[in-house]
Amino acid sequence: MPVPTSTLIKPVESGSAAQPDDAAAAAAVEEFNSNIWLASGEGDLASVRHLLDANTDLTPTSPDDFSYTPVHAAASYGQLEVLEYLLSHPKAALYKPPEQQSPSGAPAPKGAANVQDSDGDTPLFVCETVEAAKMLVEQYKADPTHRNLDGKTAAQAAFENEAYEVAEYLRSLTGEPEPEPEDEEEEYEFDDDEDDDEDDDEDEDKGKDGQEAEGKDSGRGEGRGVDGEQKQQSGAHADSAPAQP
Repeated sequence: MPVPTSTLIKPVESGSAAQPDDAAAAAAVEEFNSNIWLASGEGDLASVRHLLDANTDLTPTSPDDFSYTPVHAAASYGQLEVLEYLLSHPKAALYKPPEQQSPSGAPAPKGAANVQDSDGDTPLFVCETVEAAKMLVEQYKADPTHRNLDGKTAAQAAFENEAYEVAEYLRSLTGEPEPEPEDEEEEYEFDDDEDDDEDDDEDEDKGKDGQEAEGKDSGRGEGRGVDGEQKQQSGAHADSAPAQP
């Protein structure tokens, strides 16, 4: 997600009386005014238009220090007017896809709507509204089957970002199955662990009961053996005693 753009300062028009006197202030104004990425996320079409016209090296797919482009910023915040302006601008045709292939082995998709950041994410990966996703796909041929460097599709990224309507729309194009919610899987695994623990406890209790029962039976057997010996000894004494007259 791009940085919030509430601090964006609009370009100072030439001939304007409002010129900063302090050099540091002037530098700050220039830095904000030249930030097309912030302007794109803010939906500031006037600033975007001015910056593209005034800077020959700046394009709709120019990356910032984090490899984020104006197209990514506009798509992420659902700034449809700015997004359409960027993708229809003549400079958008200057975009060249990276030479490396995607994890699937397919060549990188062409067109400014498929511009990638350093993670291989195209603007579709950061969309939070169906309208922005539809514009990218249906008007500017964004590829919904593209996979980033982690091997994920835009539909998977949207689902993970809880943009469920975007994920559903993209899955309708790619035929991907709806993923299972992770919380349900974790709960299921937790229940299995609990059941295993309960089974172990039951087995342990049964083992203890068995040992106690064996101990009792053994004691009874020993008792019977002692009684038998005593009876035999009593019988022997009785046989050896002299008969009474």
